Amino acid sequence: MSDYISMTTKDVSKGKFASIGKVEGELASLTRVKSTFKNADGSPANDQIELKARNAIILGMLDGEPEPDLRDDVFTCWFSYAPSGKDKAGPNTFWIKGLVASAEKLGKTPADLIGSRVVLEKREVYLFTSEDKTTGEKEDHSGTNYIFVDPNEEANTADVGAKVKELVAGKTPTAAMRELMLSTITNRNEELKAAARDGTLGTLVPGISIVDGLYVVESADAD
Repeated sequence: MSDYISMTTKDVSKGKFASIGKVEGELASLTRVKSTFKNADGSPANDQIELKARNAIILGMLDGEPEPDLRDDVFTCWFSYAPSGKDKAGPNTFWIKGLVASAEKLGKTPADLIGSRVVLEKREVYLFTSEDKTTGEKEDHSGTNYIFVDPNEEANTADVGAKVKELVAGKTPTAAMRELMLSTITNRNEELKAAARDGTLGTLVPGISIVDGLYVVESADAD
């Protein structure tokens, strides 16, 4: 018998899918499935929408948790949708306020994105405000799940050159190319990735050179 005792709530979630904060993959399917759970009163829980993404890459974990293994490189998550027999989701569900709204910000519907590479990030989203009928006190309600995010969102504001230097310092050309492929800031820049592989990043990003087979970044105060 093991003497180990779990002493924190994080202890039981390490390496779990729920700890994935950001992931990229090809949106493969959105499928409505009957929930196997029950509500607190014993009634059937809402049907779920199962989202699957193929060739998935984990881009970030929550609270520094270790990455779980994505079986067959497939990422799956679920969204509460609507009671069985009801076609439309409620207007205040995370499916509508979170996922659908985030797709619309990209000028798409979730169905439009099937077959495309997408970035999903776990975020808290405001859903609705309730009011106590007796006291008049109002309470905001939110939900946390995955939404679509613009893959260029970070690249639009970040200093790409500084990020490249951070990613490749001390790495071989092959390892540097992999780092650029995994970063949401650089993974769509084919010129940068090719230069990283060929050892010629310095021609695109001043202050980077190859020394003994590794990328070296010049100090900011170097003459």
